[in-house]
Amino acid sequence: MSRNPHFQNLICKDKYRRLKPSLSESEHQALKSDIMRNGCREPIMAWKHMILDGYKRYDICKELGIRCRTKSINFRIEEEAISWICRRELKRPNLSEGYQKYYIGKLYQAQKIVFATLYPTQNQSTPPSQKRPTLEHYDGSRSYTGTLLSAELNLGHSTIYKYGIFAEDIEKIMAKAPEIANIILSDRIHVSHNAVSALAAMPESDLEKMKICFADRGTFRIQLSDIENALNMKRLFPRPVVKSIEPEIKQIPKYDPDAEISCKTALSA
Repeated sequence: MSRNPHFQNLICKDKYRRLKPSLSESEHQALKSDIMRNGCREPIMAWKHMILDGYKRYDICKELGIRCRTKSINFRIEEEAISWICRRELKRPNLSEGYQKYYIGKLYQAQKIVFATLYPTQNQSTPPSQKRPTLEHYDGSRSYTGTLLSAELNLGHSTIYKYGIFAEDIEKIMAKAPEIANIILSDRIHVSHNAVSALAAMPESDLEKMKICFADRGTFRIQLSDIENALNMKRLFPRPVVKSIEPEIKQIPKYDPDAEISCKTALSA
């Protein structure tokens, strides 16, 4: 641990603030009332004076003129800090499914960079201090990061990979239409993964049109077809062509070794 930064010297970075779930008005008022009665009991966690955890408490304390304890954490690269945030948030009770998928995807992305940057060479001559964590069941057929997180989170490798794509798509949406991204992450409207990918690929002008759908309180789920109808577009993905099969000959499906195995794993809160 390095020397803790002074409360007044803390820095707010949007890239880290966006990783935190937003509070409803009632939750914000409850937190503010608690700080007014009891002070800020939890320290604000920072790396290089940049806040990683405690943005809401920091904002309230500044508004009320209350100083809060700070605690500094040492990381070598930014992706270590992001991994730390994601793991911390995944322990939060009552976390929405959207945020769970987002944090798992962000953790996967960040950990890949951590291992590639801090542990680039792995052989017999690699010093012990630079060795990656040992995996009990790693046969080399899947990515090291995916295998590690599969054991840590008790999820299938393909699920973690899918959530990595989901996190990338959410960040693209967040950069152009943060209101839509927050609705998806908070589960106010359930959006299929294909629809999220379609939204991520849209220009800002089309996302502006989609805000009407997300503002409708009667909307509970949005799929790819809903987006196409809303924008009066041609299909974003072509329909599969069904070939006729001669009835007298039974066709045996071909084995595709590269076909992705889909798995649906329930996330624990």
